Amino acid sequence: MIRIDPHKSANVAPEYWRLLKIFMQGKRGTSKLKAYAQKHAGLKSRFMYVDKGLVDSSTIALGNPDDIIKDFKSHYKFRTTKPGFVKRMEGYYSEFFGTTIGKLDPNHPYKDLKISTWLAKELGVKTCPYCNREYTFSRSLRNGREVHPEFDHFYPKSKYPYLALSLFNLVPSCHTCNHLKMEHEINTNPHYYSFEDKGMSFKLEDINTGGVYDSEKDHWVFDPDNVEIKIKNSNENVSRLGIEEIYNLHKDIVADIITKAQAYNESFYQSLVDSYRGLGKTPEEIYRLIWGTYMNPQDYGLRPLSKFTKDVLDELGIKR
Repeated sequence: MIRIDPHKSANVAPEYWRLLKIFMQGKRGTSKLKAYAQKHAGLKSRFMYVDKGLVDSSTIALGNPDDIIKDFKSHYKFRTTKPGFVKRMEGYYSEFFGTTIGKLDPNHPYKDLKISTWLAKELGVKTCPYCNREYTFSRSLRNGREVHPEFDHFYPKSKYPYLALSLFNLVPSCHTCNHLKMEHEINTNPHYYSFEDKGMSFKLEDINTGGVYDSEKDHWVFDPDNVEIKIKNSNENVSRLGIEEIYNLHKDIVADIITKAQAYNESFYQSLVDSYRGLGKTPEEIYRLIWGTYMNPQDYGLRPLSKFTKDVLDELGIKR
């Protein structure tokens, strides 16, 4: 799991809230939430609570979902999944994210983009934070259509409808992870944590021996039929999203890495480094050119399988 850049999240947050407030503003100066609450007495307290945190303040719009849930439960004992409440909040989410920004602010620099595409673009998420396997680019195409990742609700909006529009509950993700997760809850939000933060890493393990390093022959042995890819310190995210099972489909990449590692003896590897350095490349650029991955955790999200490749290289003792 790759952490979403907290600096980019912080930068986009004020504008996200500003556009959300414009969207929520009713025709007569009363917010859509308050107007709906006045017409539906049985749901009034729920919608007034959401209005207070989305429009009157940013406590729900920009708050930590865990804190919002605690606050909600401390004030209200009623069931949050009442159908009318869920359906209305899901509708607001779909409508807002499908809205072209120009309808909210005609002078906005991205007036031609939908909220969904703009937000994903501003967050700078290029690969799925959950799996780091698939690209999640965001852009407007020449034919007028837009490409952007799906947005997963970390806490499902069917169970926590008051978080349907909470920025830090929205995770740009690939189709596979979004649909594997569905309405299930997992325990690590990419807005706040990464694999690195939780001490998780990919490991290679021989089914028969428990390892893939032959100490007698002093080299790594790779047999795709016997080796499994494991995750150290696995958690609910890994099991629910099937990360281990899916990554075991990438044994060909491990085989390629091991082949390179065996071919690039220390002197040859150093000659490659020296050659690239002569072209004015930084150590980070040289590492990426040789191994096709990024060496710094903050850059893993720039290319699929970066975390996985880096962990395999660490297991092989590849110098950086």
